[in-house]
Amino acid sequence: MNVAIVDDDIIFSRTLKKLIESFLNKIFNDLKIELINDNFYNRIKDKPYDLIFLDIDLKKSNGINIGKNTLLWENQPIIIFVSARNELVFSSLSVRPFYFVRKSNLKNDLTTMFVLLKKYFNEQMSFFTFEFHGRITNIYFKHKMNFYNKA
Repeated sequence: MNVAIVDDDIIFSRTLKKLIESFLNKIFNDLKIELINDNFYNRIKDKPYDLIFLDIDLKKSNGINIGKNTLLWENQPIIIFVSARNELVFSSLSVRPFYFVRKSNLKNDLTTMFVLLKKYFNEQMSFFTFEFHGRITNIYFKHKMNFYNKA
């Protein structure tokens, strides 16, 4: 699972990374989280991220525009907006984000979002379970969904 945290606030990014790691490490064995605090779009466009935590109000950039650009990618990542500007929740809907986390309510919003994210992973991804050194491990595989008829 490749995750990007795109935020110009380095201290907040590190805090968010710890919270995300504590949740996702329970689900994924191969977790990589990258903090992106500058040159935002250029740093995410060439990597296959599965999940992007994206601040909307970035210095010299607009997170909503970055999110819209990800809609054009073949491997569309899950976008979760994280913002101190609660009034932008409706503007963010044009990107079809998975969730909108308010920085002012970070722990409560993340708790709710993690419950929904785990449910999403269980519904949209297959997994292979095995035991290794006495520990049960799950490897998740993303479903490629086709919405057309091959007639």
